[in-house]
Amino acid sequence: MTEKEKVIAEAALRVFARYGVKRATMNDVAQEADLVRQTLYNVFPNKDALLRGTIRFYADSLRQTVQAEWAGVETLSEKLDILFAHFVVSSWQMLHGSPDAQDLDRGVNAEGRAELLEVGKRTRDMLAGLFAPYDSRLSSAGSDHTLLADFVQNAMNGIKHEGEDLDHVQSLVATLKAAVLSLTGEM
Repeated sequence: MTEKEKVIAEAALRVFARYGVKRATMNDVAQEADLVRQTLYNVFPNKDALLRGTIRFYADSLRQTVQAEWAGVETLSEKLDILFAHFVVSSWQMLHGSPDAQDLDRGVNAEGRAELLEVGKRTRDMLAGLFAPYDSRLSSAGSDHTLLADFVQNAMNGIKHEGEDLDHVQSLVATLKAAVLSLTGEM
């Protein structure tokens, strides 16, 4: 994304969380980004494109943050802590801190859902890369790094959406972490 796209997507993220995607207007986003409306339309021609760009921005930001923090740690356990802190706990807090923020995570329309599918593929690829070194151990358990990546991603999404409160979310994350470490032989 260009810097202008990032500024707009970041502003849209705040606006969508505040009002929900359906109630938010392009004018609300332009004001939040401190731009004239025409500049917004030059970058994102409609709200569908803006929603898609906002979802991409949020997911890419999460992935980049996680990967940067992974560079400073060695163990799978530490990497899972970082992953779950950002992809599950902070996302759960954002989604439950503003009921209208759930619009972003559910996609709202065809464009949003299409972007969520793309985001899911990139996240699974990142997870598959994390788990690839454990393929021989996973194989003996009847799995492989791509299946584990898919499982973990689906579990993270389930926890993020179904966690009752922060304690429940953290308990589920701890259980998921223990399962992954056991499967990979890192426990």
